[in-house]
Amino acid sequence: MTDSAPHLLFVCTANIVRSPIAAALLEMRLKEPAPEVVVESAGLRETDATLDNGALRVLDRQGVDLRRHHSRAIDSEMVGGATLVLGLEREHVREAVLLDPSVWPRTFTLKEIVRRGEATGARRPGESISDWVARAHGDRSQRDLLGADRADDVADPFGGPPGGYEEAAEEIDDLVTRLVSLVWPSTR
Repeated sequence: MTDSAPHLLFVCTANIVRSPIAAALLEMRLKEPAPEVVVESAGLRETDATLDNGALRVLDRQGVDLRRHHSRAIDSEMVGGATLVLGLEREHVREAVLLDPSVWPRTFTLKEIVRRGEATGARRPGESISDWVARAHGDRSQRDLLGADRADDVADPFGGPPGGYEEAAEEIDDLVTRLVSLVWPSTR
């Protein structure tokens, strides 16, 4: 993929809650300012399931209908073709990098890329997305992604109380909005 057609891939566990929510919200935010951006989602598990009802309710409130969504599992081709791979937990990043070790410099958790992007600054005029991602990558170490950490992981609401879906969606929405202001700063 090239920066003329950026390709973002969100990854979660089963591709039935967090990654489809993140992808749908990012697509919605970029519809007018950056319609060329390809946004997809996938999961670690082979499930071929429809979106979880809690996720459907949250997206309905946003005016997004993903009733035809069917989960799919990541593979090395999908990961390797992405400009940026964004896991919703550290585990998702580790699994993507195991599929294709060359993607390490452009694979982050959503929270991590926002945190690192805010520390290094928004994409500069004329700076490619790939160059901005490399700048955000900086001195990262794969050891930084061992274990689970609330600083990097968006909690999975699946199987929990209904309010957990709203909390996860609000957190994802905030992170996606901040990501847009960093990668596409002219859209603010």
